[in-house]
Amino acid sequence: MEDSIENTPEKKLTETNDEQGSNKEDFLNFTPPSKEFVENISSPFYAYFTPKFLGLDNIDNSRPHFFVGYHTLLSITDVLYITELFLRKDIMLRSLGDSFHFQVPGWGRFWERMGVVKASRENCTKLMEAGENVLVFPGGAREAFKRKNEQYKVNWQNRSGFARMAIEHNYPIIPLASVGWEDAVDIVYDAEDFMNTWLGQLLKYTGLAKYIRDGEELPPLVKGIGWTLLPRPERLYMSFGEPIDVGEFAGRAEDKTAQMAVRERVERSIKKQMDELLKFRTSDMENMGWLRRWFMKG
Repeated sequence: MEDSIENTPEKKLTETNDEQGSNKEDFLNFTPPSKEFVENISSPFYAYFTPKFLGLDNIDNSRPHFFVGYHTLLSITDVLYITELFLRKDIMLRSLGDSFHFQVPGWGRFWERMGVVKASRENCTKLMEAGENVLVFPGGAREAFKRKNEQYKVNWQNRSGFARMAIEHNYPIIPLASVGWEDAVDIVYDAEDFMNTWLGQLLKYTGLAKYIRDGEELPPLVKGIGWTLLPRPERLYMSFGEPIDVGEFAGRAEDKTAQMAVRERVERSIKKQMDELLKFRTSDMENMGWLRRWFMKG
């Protein structure tokens, strides 16, 4: 899931929706899955990672919000924001997802069932006009497909499209933060390693690297316990920050300075939450069972 809601010509937006192969209004007639279905798909994550959620009281059910998060490594556990809010607060987040999710048979259909919508400024506008709670991860694939030195690093590049949408529709923003998953696995080979090989250099030389966004769309190879893919059973700590009101920027949606001011507040909140979660984890470690602590050491 990513922020693909930057300033884009209307013609391109129309083409993007046509590529979906369905009426662009269909996603507004969305019927949430049953809670039983959501519990079934999320229960393995809850059992293995025993997540703790902080800040649920910051969410006011009486009005919609724009949930803006930091993509964890490979975005494996980001779906828990959706499941937790649905199961505990009866809020179904409509997440904006990268187009590649919808190109994989079965995979795209699953995410559509979970309320995910193909990311575009037009689709975001329609969701907000309908009063939906919207979720976006501005860092996109680049943030999810991390490099070895990017643990818990917010990487939004120069994107501020989400701030533009929040200002335009007067949507308060709930910043999201998470720690734990990026300690559950280690990156052993990343996109930078690949792009430095002869094959990577050849792709750059021939211009073919553009099809993988110069390496941005290459996921890293990771390992968990030992050299297996099984992640260490790190407890996840996920938080919902205090709402950020964008009302003071009313009428300035196109103003890049206003967009960056909002973006900086959101990013600052996320970083602060991550620091607080890391401190909270230190004290919470004492309450974990010895077996989980042993496996967490890798």
